[in-house]
Amino acid sequence: MDRQSLSLGALLSSCRHYQATLLLAAYALHELSLTNLRLGVMTDRARLSKLETYTSSNGVSFLGSKDFPKALISSVQKWDPRGLLFGISDIEPFPSKTEQVRLRQILDSKIKGKQILICSGGDDKLVPYHCAEPFIKFLKNATSGWYKDGNVYVEDNVYPGVGHAYSEGMVKDTTRFVSDVLARTPPKPASKM
Repeated sequence: MDRQSLSLGALLSSCRHYQATLLLAAYALHELSLTNLRLGVMTDRARLSKLETYTSSNGVSFLGSKDFPKALISSVQKWDPRGLLFGISDIEPFPSKTEQVRLRQILDSKIKGKQILICSGGDDKLVPYHCAEPFIKFLKNATSGWYKDGNVYVEDNVYPGVGHAYSEGMVKDTTRFVSDVLARTPPKPASKM
């Protein structure tokens, strides 16, 4: 990660929405996902809107349907962090030793030695935290356990009372995080005051 890319992220941190955080996270993941395609979010939206392609099979046949076509699944598997690691399968927060070997190869090539900041509005209805939570749990479990030697730092901040917006608290934490990365010092977790 070079200074120019991080400076761009810091400049964008004044944007109203998640753009800066998504750009920083995407770059920190070595440009894994700029598309923000999430199977969980799309499936959750289909459930809540009672799409026929979801309700007719209780979600079983939603992926690959006209509302979530196979081309979109291919994009998710190619560009989305969750898709790269798990495809359309469920996320296993504690993978088997055999699965850890497979996942380690991907993690080594994409995020080894990276620092990742996740900022989420606790009241976000458009992209609810619970949709990303299984992947975040996997990532935090891996980086504090079986993938600890990957030297990946994950900071996961949820801001109570914040919806789908880029709040002042997020700006503050993003600025601190980027400053720490630019100074090449380990990020200091956000104060929970």
